Amino acid sequence: MLISAFLIKYLNLEHPLIFSTILVISSLLPDIDSSKSKISIPIISRLIENIFGHRRFFHSIFPSLIFLLLSIVFSSLYPLAIFLGYLAHLLIDALTKEGIMPLFPITKIKINGFIRTNSFMENILFLILIILNLLIFFKYL
Repeated sequence: MLISAFLIKYLNLEHPLIFSTILVISSLLPDIDSSKSKISIPIISRLIENIFGHRRFFHSIFPSLIFLLLSIVFSSLYPLAIFLGYLAHLLIDALTKEGIMPLFPITKIKINGFIRTNSFMENILFLILIILNLLIFFKYL
């Protein structure tokens, strides 16, 4: 959302609300690999989790790059919104102790931070980001 607020101003988007909505919803996409996530579709998520594991392929940059490529090929900003939302999720997950493997399956090098998933600290960070997003979003609308 923070990203979309800046892009709305600088890209002169025709439908800023659609762009922002796509970005926010797509920020949940990497968690399709967990049957416990907010975006979980039980049968599909369990299948993906069993095949790929949680925080492996779907928490690498490769799925997001597909949307970036689509944005370039079709000269559309909507796949770009998906790419940015997806990438935003990965950046936030990189701050957690579990971290991410951004180049999986090429390498298992992990990037991780100090925040515990579902902790008080994560909730505070989330709240701060929401407030910042809203302030910036309404400033640029």
